[in-house]
Amino acid sequence: MFKKSVAILFALFLSFSFGSGALAAENGDTQKALDLIDQANVLIDGEIDKTVVEADTLLNAYINDISKEKGTAKLGSLYSEQMKYEEKLRAAEDESKKTELNQKLDSISSEIALVVEKLSKESTYFSERTAQYQSELDTLINVLDILTRQMTADTIAQAAELGVTAECSWKYVKIGHKWVWIDPIQVVGT
Repeated sequence: MFKKSVAILFALFLSFSFGSGALAAENGDTQKALDLIDQANVLIDGEIDKTVVEADTLLNAYINDISKEKGTAKLGSLYSEQMKYEEKLRAAEDESKKTELNQKLDSISSEIALVVEKLSKESTYFSERTAQYQSELDTLINVLDILTRQMTADTIAQAAELGVTAECSWKYVKIGHKWVWIDPIQVVGT
């Protein structure tokens, strides 16, 4: 009986000794995965910020170039008004206020589209410069999208190997005059 008790105690001792080491290794892997995700999100945010700065430079050059054309003052005014309402929307907390601001922004966007269409018909330079700006902006956005999707996919795969489940967590970002969804990473489970 004594030998059986000693054998059981010894078996329990071994299982607790090695079991806690395995748990510590698992926690280490979890922390490593969480650190990888945090690092990837910081890099993704850096790429977003860099692209926003590049897009703002493109937008400012575009506005400066088209401002020389007849009838573009209204367009500049509309873009300024749009930015003002976007700032209000970011600061708004009340859902009814957000809805009201979104409706106003939709109205301004529609008006901008009409003015751009009218100016494009009246001025070849305006039309060509607008197409050039749109193309350059779309390229910036596509490069960012491809880069961040790859970074996200790689990090999610690495986290999965370490036992952490993660997924894309879309972020709505203004790049130039466009709003786009970019995909940082969010932990789902460990």
